[in-house]
Amino acid sequence: YGPIDISNAAPLDLTGFSGNILGENNLNDTANGNGTTGFARVNFATVDVSGLTDVVVSFDWQVVGYQQNRNDVRYRLFIDEVAQPTVLLFDGNDAPTEGSGTVFLDIPDGTSSVRLWVEQRNWLNTGYSGFDNFRVAAAFDGLIYRNNTWFPNAPDETTATDNVLINNGTYVVDSPIVVNELTVRPNAAIVVNPGASIETNGVFRNNGTVTLNSTSQLYSSILPSSYENNGETNYNRFVNVVGSSGSNGGNDLIALPLIPNAGQSFDEFIALGSPTTNADKLATNGTFYAFGPYDRVASSYVNFLVSGTDALESGVGYRAATTVGETLRFTGDVITANVTGIPVSKPTGGSQWNLLGNPYPSYMDPIAFVNTNSAVMDPTAVAIYGYNSGTGSPSGSGTLGNFTIVNNVTNNNVNIAPGQGFFIASEFTDGFTGTVDFNSSMRLTTGSDDFILGRSDQQENLNLRLKLESDENRVIPDVYFHENGSLGLDPGYDAATYGSSLGPFALYTQLVQENEGRSIAVQTLSRNDLQSVRVPLGVNASQGQQLQIGIDYSNLPDDVEVFLEDTSTNTFTLLNTGDFVFTANANLSGTGRFYLNFGSNALSTSDPKIDNLEIFSIPGKKLLIRGYQGQDGQISVYDLNGRLVFSTTLAAGQSVQELDLSAYATGVYAVRLQDQTIVHTQKIILK
Repeated sequence: YGPIDISNAAPLDLTGFSGNILGENNLNDTANGNGTTGFARVNFATVDVSGLTDVVVSFDWQVVGYQQNRNDVRYRLFIDEVAQPTVLLFDGNDAPTEGSGTVFLDIPDGTSSVRLWVEQRNWLNTGYSGFDNFRVAAAFDGLIYRNNTWFPNAPDETTATDNVLINNGTYVVDSPIVVNELTVRPNAAIVVNPGASIETNGVFRNNGTVTLNSTSQLYSSILPSSYENNGETNYNRFVNVVGSSGSNGGNDLIALPLIPNAGQSFDEFIALGSPTTNADKLATNGTFYAFGPYDRVASSYVNFLVSGTDALESGVGYRAATTVGETLRFTGDVITANVTGIPVSKPTGGSQWNLLGNPYPSYMDPIAFVNTNSAVMDPTAVAIYGYNSGTGSPSGSGTLGNFTIVNNVTNNNVNIAPGQGFFIASEFTDGFTGTVDFNSSMRLTTGSDDFILGRSDQQENLNLRLKLESDENRVIPDVYFHENGSLGLDPGYDAATYGSSLGPFALYTQLVQENEGRSIAVQTLSRNDLQSVRVPLGVNASQGQQLQIGIDYSNLPDDVEVFLEDTSTNTFTLLNTGDFVFTANANLSGTGRFYLNFGSNALSTSDPKIDNLEIFSIPGKKLLIRGYQGQDGQISVYDLNGRLVFSTTLAAGQSVQELDLSAYATGVYAVRLQDQTIVHTQKIILK
């Protein structure tokens, strides 16, 4: 009883039998001590048929000399491990004593697995049975990868309506592909190389192994409509090298790109990987690993103990670092649904900055995230703040210090990498609590590196990028001009600087209106403001430093002039033609001394309407305007913090006009006169 060569199997001779068959003669061989009076069973392994249609289980059989009650053949089928009724194939108690044929068993579409057993019992030396050609057959209307070859062709970005079956071997994905449904068999694997992606319109059935890889610059993506994971899914996610910020590395902000199948603790995470584990790769001092969340109460990062069992959470960001800059292994399920209810807060006396992370193994649309969750964000910081370890600073747009800002006007072409961490600022009120949501509609297949290597600059919007330079430091804020911008606060378009302290060397702006003293890294004004606007500029620097304030980049129209106003020296420098260079004669901090003035031929004295213009204060805190020849002139008065304190329209046809400012405190103010064609700004002192 067992495999028998058909040439030695007489009287079994069924056409179609070949090679070795399953043969049997007289199972009741008790005289020789190796038989059975009952049924002998042959169990077949479970076969995965997920994704297949028109599945048929079949085999050939032959019986000779079965002529009593103790000669029987039967079989049983299991569909998705549900036992079907046992079928008596041949009953030796009935005539005739011989028989043969082929069994065809139709399997319902949508079945995931099939299994079969066959049993025989035979008490006669003259009784024989044989079986051959056990098989599972199916019709598959699509693309099949088998024995390292595609039939009829490989998938690509044009195969969105094709189903795909990875039957065996390892399929390496080197470029983006789009398919309908994709099935990986248990003895097969997919490796998605950095920069490549898989997008499905239907189910991604993983019964084998799916591995997604990344480098410091490129990340692989999968974006299925739904995902059935009965195999193993891994993401090897690159993590920056430990060190001080700058070109030599300086940690990373990451998130879980896969959700663990049954939750995961830190000690389970560091054990992943073979033969080198995450524990071997993470930087450590022997007590702590360089891995942990941001503590909003303490306003600082946490590092997990080497024996830590802290639970890891999807959608939460973690600071991490490896010893040399390499990938960490994440294992789990691919999230295809929304990830909702991630808590954000501003603890009393703590930080409003919340460390979150992209929970998908695909790129994510940052603007969709910002716009979806803007209600819980600080109105002055409706943006994503990505840590760049200094490599994105200071030349990148929307970059100040170690953080790259993403909102509606700056870096809005930067898609968040798989498993990428980032900060958002919640509402500033002590005790505030709320939640953010990641929606599956935010998923994207395209992108490049993470924040640390920086991005190609986004220059679709009109943009002026300023610079403050010394011998050792350089910082850059941005001013944009956009149809959705205004002089006041524009959530999602203006973005405050990261953190509560700018440090001793900084350059930033403040809002022209609605100014509450918040330092702004990205300010967005209306395109109409190109003609005439005065923007408060903040400078932090130490006494004795030689400093340069200038334009790092500009795509403003050629006729727009940008003047730096220094109220301390009552001078204006045209930054279009050169930097303003000076030595700080005292420590500089905050706004009040410097302003940016924009306009077409701004501050030009060639216009006859201001050739004889005089603006000065007279006793009694009065402002005198003499010699203005235009119409509809608007007078605006600003304090040294750049706040508008007074505004009025000049009367037409009066060469001398007097304005009462007695309601305002003694001190230095800036006065701006503008109409449809000219802008004139100067300093006055109210006494």
